[in-house]
Amino acid sequence: MTMPAPRTDTLSASALAEFSRRLEETRDFHLSRLGVDDLESDDIALAMARRSEATLELIEAALERLEAGAYGLCQACRAPISEERLDAVPHADLCARCAGGAG
Repeated sequence: MTMPAPRTDTLSASALAEFSRRLEETRDFHLSRLGVDDLESDDIALAMARRSEATLELIEAALERLEAGAYGLCQACRAPISEERLDAVPHADLCARCAGGAG
């Protein structure tokens, strides 16, 4: 498997740094939710912890893509993911078109 080419469109170094900061902050939030005591007796807390685990996987993958120079590239079609989409969902791995959205 070949490594994807680094993103060459409009994401500046400062934008990448900001996305990295936000991803790490969100990762810390979700990690803190996994430490909730007595998850087995609280269905809501258990559901939230499971959702946090799934989100953590997406965040870790996004941080790996950022480090590899592939952050912001659609994992399906390799087109750039819009900065607006990344702003809304920093761990997005699909462009709006491949995710089923318009544009």
